[in-house]
Amino acid sequence: MHNVGVTFGNSTPLMDDRWVRWNESQWGLRAHPVAYPIKGSSTRGLQGWLYLDGDGRVRMPPCNPYLPLHFSGTDTNRNSRRYRQWMTVAKMLAEDLLSRGMRGAISLPPGFLDARALKWSGFSIGVRYTTIISLPLDVAAIDKTIMNDVRKSRAMGYSVREETDWHAIHHCLRQSELRKGFSLKVDRTGLQRCQDLVGERLVRAFVARDRQASPVCAIVTLFAPGAIALGWASGTHTDHLRHGVMQLTRLTAIEILQRDGASGFDLCGSNIEAVAAAKANWGGPLIPYITAEQPGARAVARSVRDMVKWWMASGIRRS
Repeated sequence: MHNVGVTFGNSTPLMDDRWVRWNESQWGLRAHPVAYPIKGSSTRGLQGWLYLDGDGRVRMPPCNPYLPLHFSGTDTNRNSRRYRQWMTVAKMLAEDLLSRGMRGAISLPPGFLDARALKWSGFSIGVRYTTIISLPLDVAAIDKTIMNDVRKSRAMGYSVREETDWHAIHHCLRQSELRKGFSLKVDRTGLQRCQDLVGERLVRAFVARDRQASPVCAIVTLFAPGAIALGWASGTHTDHLRHGVMQLTRLTAIEILQRDGASGFDLCGSNIEAVAAAKANWGGPLIPYITAEQPGARAVARSVRDMVKWWMASGIRRS
């Protein structure tokens, strides 16, 4: 599972200065550049950004799947040396987080699988999952249900193209928000401002329209050439859910981003039971990523709550 060519380097969209600046503007945070060097190297180590709130505490910006961090070690085939390099910078990260304090949990990028330095420093560690499709796309690996939906959607007259009509895009996203009871926390103006700030090549949206040219589905992606593109947000009008239009929109987006140089497509989360199976049908491997939270009253209360729920469920099974 670990050898799938998944890497998060400097070219990931989350590391782009323009994306970082939009997050500062949108969420009222301050982006702080960090560099934790490997001993004896000024260019190798853990680098990226931490987002700080008004009190200087580290916080995950809303609507961001991972913190923008990148690790590069020195060239070596010795596992022991790799271990020492990573543990050195991971301890620096842990110390920095402890000194600043944290508000809520943070998510490390996929590929950062060794969280022991954080755990040994007292952080509560969790594991979440995402599905990442390697590109070029292997159509043979896609479950037939996906392709059946794509064919059905095309036969019903749906078509997909890349667009910048943010009124139509937000309309589609809003449909899923209302249906599922959540909020992206970015309105139409915020989406437009995002693309104005970062450019049309980084934030790219794909819209499906029906025979009457009405927008019925949209996917907003983050793209950088040579990097894994991110499926940042998506939404489908309730009346069109069963017509396969989401699968057609996603396939079209993946094909266009592949053509433009994306090395993969991250579906950004496979943690909700209702959608996990549908994402698995795309044939990409399930990739774990680490979450970390500084212990506090809320974290302890949550741990106790989870323990009680587990104990009660175990008691029910025993009875």
